[in-house]
Amino acid sequence: MAVDPDDLAYVAFTSGTAGMAKAIRGTHRPLSHFLRWHCETFELKETDRFSMFSGLSHDPLLRDIFTPLWLGATLCVPDTDDISPGRLVAWINQNEISVTHLTPAMGELLTSDTETICHRNASLRYIFFGGDVLTKQHVARVRQLAPSATCVNVYGTTETPQAIGYFVVPEQGNSAHDRARASSRDIIPLGQGIEDVQLLVLNASQGLAGVGELGEICVRTPYLAQGYLEDDALTQERFISNPFTQLPGDRAYRTGDLGRYLPDGTLEFAGRNDQQVKIRGYRIEPGEIEAVLGQHAAVRETVVVAREESVDAESGAANSQSAIRNPHLSDKRLVAYVVANQDPPPSSGELRRFLKEKLPDYMVPSVFVTLDALPLTPNGKVDRRALPAPNLARPDLEEAFVIPWTPVQEVLAGIWAEVLKLEKVGVHDNFFELGGHSLLATQLISCVRDTFQVELPLRCLFENPTVEELAAVITQNQAEGAGQEELARMLAGVEALSDDEAQRLLADKNP
Repeated sequence: MAVDPDDLAYVAFTSGTAGMAKAIRGTHRPLSHFLRWHCETFELKETDRFSMFSGLSHDPLLRDIFTPLWLGATLCVPDTDDISPGRLVAWINQNEISVTHLTPAMGELLTSDTETICHRNASLRYIFFGGDVLTKQHVARVRQLAPSATCVNVYGTTETPQAIGYFVVPEQGNSAHDRARASSRDIIPLGQGIEDVQLLVLNASQGLAGVGELGEICVRTPYLAQGYLEDDALTQERFISNPFTQLPGDRAYRTGDLGRYLPDGTLEFAGRNDQQVKIRGYRIEPGEIEAVLGQHAAVRETVVVAREESVDAESGAANSQSAIRNPHLSDKRLVAYVVANQDPPPSSGELRRFLKEKLPDYMVPSVFVTLDALPLTPNGKVDRRALPAPNLARPDLEEAFVIPWTPVQEVLAGIWAEVLKLEKVGVHDNFFELGGHSLLATQLISCVRDTFQVELPLRCLFENPTVEELAAVITQNQAEGAGQEELARMLAGVEALSDDEAQRLLADKNP
């Protein structure tokens, strides 16, 4: 039976935003096109030795298996026990792997054991990265292991089979210009489309985005999947006619990825449009925060997510006036998960100050959680659902914990702990370094007013951000209030005197 290039070749499943997996109908044509382009562009040879790290349920498996078959080259498959820090490098060296495809997270696993980095690899010719955001830090660490390897960032989705965009990472220049450029942008670009593929960035008006303008990445090419199995509505939503020609057969795929054109014409990834979050009225792309936080010298990997927690008044502290007024407070906050490359890891205060120099306050995470490693899915991507919830422990601040020593400090520290959802707060702790922000600041000032009967302006907390400082302001205001009350009572008493009584008092004072 004859097989047509556009016949159905496989069905691949990928996760859906509603929790239901999507079944994608793939044909022969896109894979054949990719294999020819891939082998010719990078001069892959029969003598090359390829690794296979893709899971059996992951569509890059087709690339990993059929590329060496296309060439008649060798494919090496590691045992499960070999996919671990330390052992993975040894496996690559023993099998003399010359071409490998990694996710950035897998690259971190490859270089997580500092002892193995000392064993330089001479066999690796190409390291292809895909599946997640690639940064200069990822590339720099891998190059310590394989300094002669060419690193390539590839881009694709299950609906656009295999890689449909690529960027060859240049060697780091030594000139001052190169160093300045390297430090100004940490994310490795997605680059440009492969042969017969056009990467478009469409803005909200479905027009072509300008340089630097954020928009949705759309892939225009004849090498797309057929669509979704038994889901015509989703197929029509995501597989569209080219908006600039509207010609039959001229199709484009809406990836749901966000990106922007760089001045040199290459494309930069900027996160997912379904990962965009809205916090306190601001729309935030967690990927942008991850890119900046990843520039910190002590940060190896990072993931930023928005977590929403509800507080029940009955389980909260008894003195919570804000919780009593709002029985089910909802607090969505940014949480940054960090894997450090030094011991001890950087403190929350240090990371927060670093971000505040580069980002607006509303994009600075409220909580920083240090992990030994980010959880991964079987396909080697970061498993965001497996990230642990932040605990209620006091963050690792540079200020030592000091218990309150006055009644006002003790009550105020309790209010702070409740508003910030912490177990304890010290008198020298900074409200904003504990994760406080403007909305929580208004809640705190409201609680202070109700608890201490003192009216303080919001700016007072910004000017006095520690328990000790704000307690001193409260004590001073209470004292001034008491003095004013006494003066008012004295004036009221004077006004109640008759003229004769006033004259006698004055005569007694001035005999």
